[in-house]
Amino acid sequence: MIKKLPVFALLVAVGLGSICTQVLADDDRQQIDSKLQRIASLWPKKDAKAVVDEVYTEQTEITGEGVDELYRGKAELTGLISHLMEGAKNTVIHLDRIQQMGADAAYTWVTWNVTPTGNEAPFKMKSLFVWKKERGEWFIVADMFASGSIPD
Repeated sequence: MIKKLPVFALLVAVGLGSICTQVLADDDRQQIDSKLQRIASLWPKKDAKAVVDEVYTEQTEITGEGVDELYRGKAELTGLISHLMEGAKNTVIHLDRIQQMGADAAYTWVTWNVTPTGNEAPFKMKSLFVWKKERGEWFIVADMFASGSIPD
């Protein structure tokens, strides 16, 4: 019986793990994708304040490749997003993967297709966003970005 207990415990753990990392409901996925498309629509308008107000929280933290700082709070986030917007004409954001981590938490992997200002070649960036559902609405609470795209 003792030898069977670890197998049973493993099966229970795997079962609980799959409950905690289930695929998001369609309406939640749609709301998150809608927020991503809203970011993309505000990018050419250089409206960093609207992006931060609509998508991030006061507790959100952002950092990324080549960035030494960990940006926190809406004022710092607005400054960072504004700086990132300066070098881009527009962007398209592709939702590559989405995974739920409980009733009010999820993470997404996204690829940004960025068209820079000037004569520079378009490039891709990838981001890992951690989302939290507050008062029925999804917000990014952590954001990490790097060069490249999310592999298939």
